[in-house]
Amino acid sequence: MQRMCRFRRILFAIAATVSFVSCRGVPAPPAPSPREPERPAAPVEPIAPASAPAPEPAPAPAPPQSPEERVAWLTAKLAEDPASAASILLDRARARTEWACSRMRELEALQGRPADSSIGDLLRAAAEDGEEALKKGADKLEAVLAIAEVQRHGARLETAAGAEPGRAYRPAVERYHEALRLNPDSVEALIGRADARSECARARIQRSQLVGVTQREFDSAIADYSDALRRDPQCAAARIGRAVAGHQQGILDLGFPDRSARLLRNAFDDFDEGLRLDPSNARNHFLKAEAHYELAVHLFNKGTKDFEHYRLARAAYEESARLDPAIEPALRDHLRICRTVLESGGEAAAASGHIIWAKTWGAAKREARIRRVPILLYVSGGAG
Repeated sequence: MQRMCRFRRILFAIAATVSFVSCRGVPAPPAPSPREPERPAAPVEPIAPASAPAPEPAPAPAPPQSPEERVAWLTAKLAEDPASAASILLDRARARTEWACSRMRELEALQGRPADSSIGDLLRAAAEDGEEALKKGADKLEAVLAIAEVQRHGARLETAAGAEPGRAYRPAVERYHEALRLNPDSVEALIGRADARSECARARIQRSQLVGVTQREFDSAIADYSDALRRDPQCAAARIGRAVAGHQQGILDLGFPDRSARLLRNAFDDFDEGLRLDPSNARNHFLKAEAHYELAVHLFNKGTKDFEHYRLARAAYEESARLDPAIEPALRDHLRICRTVLESGGEAAAASGHIIWAKTWGAAKREARIRRVPILLYVSGGAG
C-alpha cells in the first residue's frame, strides 16, 4: 500500500515537471485578433478605348498668283460664298485692274502697239465690281481707292486714243479727293492722286500743251508725293514717283539752269533712295534708266560732250533686264543707242535713232511717242 502511494507521488511529480517545462520553453500561440470587417471592393472603372487624334483641318488653298487666274478663282468663290460678296468683289476689282495693267505693259514692250479691246473691257468690269462692292457695304475708303485706280488706268487708255489729258484724268483725281476726305492721312490716296497728276502732265508734254499748265500738274504731284513721304518715309513708290515728276520738271526747265539743276539733282537722289528701299524692282530701274537717257539726249543735242548720263542709263537698263527679262523688249532700242554712243564716243549719236521721218506733224508725234524720243526739230514733213 505504501509502495502504491509512493509510486503515485512519483508519477505526479514527473507530470508536474513536464507541465512546467512545457509552459516555460515553448511559447503559446498568440490569441487570434478580432478580424476587421472586409471592405467592399471599389468598382473598377472601365478603360475607354484609345480614340484616334482628331484630324487637323486642311489648310485653305492659297489664291493663285497670276491676276487672270485670281479673277477666275474669285468668281468661283463669289458663287460659293455670297455672304462675303463685298470683300470678294473688291478683291476681284483689284485683280482685274492688275490684269489690265499687265496687258498694257506687254503692249508698251511691243513698242506702242495699239491697245486691244480686252484691256478696256477688263477696266470696265473692274469699275463695276468696285461700285457693286460699295453698294454691298465694303469698306468705303478701300472701295473708293479701287475705283480711282481703275479710272486712272482708264485715263491712260483714253489719252493714248487721243482724249484730252485733263478731261481724261479728272474723274480719277476727283475720286482720290474723295478718298482723302475720308482719310486725310491715307498714303495710298496721296500717291494715287500724285500718279494721276504726273501721268496727266506727261501726256500734256506729248501733246505739246501749255508748259505752264503742265508745270502746275507736276508741282501738285510733287507736293502729294512729299506729303506721302512725310507720313511714310520708307515708301519706295512715293520716292520713285517724286523722282519721275521732278525729273520731268527739270527737263522742262532746262532754260533755267539753276532751277533745272536743283530739280534734276533731287530727282536722281530720289531714284537712288527709292532703289535702296526696293532694290529688286525692275520697273524702277527702268524708270531711272529712262530719266538718264532722256537727259542724255537733251544734253547731247545742246552740244554737251559729257556722256555720263548715257553710261548711267546703260547700267540701269542692264540691271532692269537682269531682274526681269520680260521687260527687255521695252528697253532694247534705248539700250542699243546707249551702247552705240558710248562705243563710238558720241559720233554715232546722230544716227542712233533720234531722227524720225514722217509726212505729217501728227504722224511724227505718234512715232516719237512710240519710240519714246523727244521731237527736237520738225522741218517740212520730217521730225528729228
